[in-house]
Amino acid sequence: MREYTMGPKEKYAAFLGQIKSATSKFTKRRSSLRGLCEYMEGQIDDYLRRGKPIEPFRSIDDAKSKCRIQHDPRLIKYDPALRRLVECWGRAANFRYTSNAMPLIRAVQDELNACKGFACADAKTFEGCIRPGMKKRILSLANERNQLFTAPPNIPIGGMKAMKAGATTAWNPAKLKSAHKSVYEKKVGECTNFGYAAGHTLMKGCEDNNLNFRVEVVSWRGLNPKKTAVVTHLFCVLNRDGGSVKEVIPGRGEIQMRRLPHFSTWGIECVIVDTWLASLGWHNVFTVQNYPFLGMLDPVYQEMDSLVTLDDPFPWRSPEYQ
Repeated sequence: MREYTMGPKEKYAAFLGQIKSATSKFTKRRSSLRGLCEYMEGQIDDYLRRGKPIEPFRSIDDAKSKCRIQHDPRLIKYDPALRRLVECWGRAANFRYTSNAMPLIRAVQDELNACKGFACADAKTFEGCIRPGMKKRILSLANERNQLFTAPPNIPIGGMKAMKAGATTAWNPAKLKSAHKSVYEKKVGECTNFGYAAGHTLMKGCEDNNLNFRVEVVSWRGLNPKKTAVVTHLFCVLNRDGGSVKEVIPGRGEIQMRRLPHFSTWGIECVIVDTWLASLGWHNVFTVQNYPFLGMLDPVYQEMDSLVTLDDPFPWRSPEYQ
């Protein structure tokens, strides 16, 4: 499994994100961490301008020594973030950040985990995506339950619907609920149904727990391993920063979709929920750093966006959406 590696700027941003989640009123200018921040910014500048390697911290105390007052008691509350910084700064490791969306994930974790015991209807087609060591069990379960699988009405098999000119990515609760009902009753699905079902689970989790997070159902479009046909994969992205841009997809007639920017720009609070992968033996919640198939994170297109309602199905016509 190839992991996306953060650069120094991303590690620094993740560190500050962790600090701000612990101290909502954090400002670098007044913080006891100011000296450390300025030291790290200087290292980043030298790295980008001169190619000078980032020097690792030997310990938390070494990192604190860059602060103006090394033994300032206010630094104690930052120890968890500093520990994670020491693990990755100047090293081939990523900052282990905990997203602020985790309360929602914890609230729906049992429901998401149920998909680990469900069959993957297209496991045979995507044998290369099965987690190593689990191929026999996954394919056996698929053979056992495939006869139960049918796609709910109006839900295309294959992962990405063709969005003709003017089509919208409005959130469609009825379609998501229909897919959820099918997957959880029959305990079998493919990526489209799994993705829609997860979208329903996440949004219902927001509603039931009075939480407010952006949920997107998205699809990747690429070539199969033999590069003989276009294949697609559908999953959910939670709490992503930024908008999307229109892109015309080659094919018969004009097909327009809303493409997400590169996954490195999605923000440190972003979480990927992929219950189809859970049915293939993997986990179901990831960050962009530990998603097992980075090639399926770009290009990615919006299928549905919880910020887009049927009352306002074309928000991208407004500059604020971009």
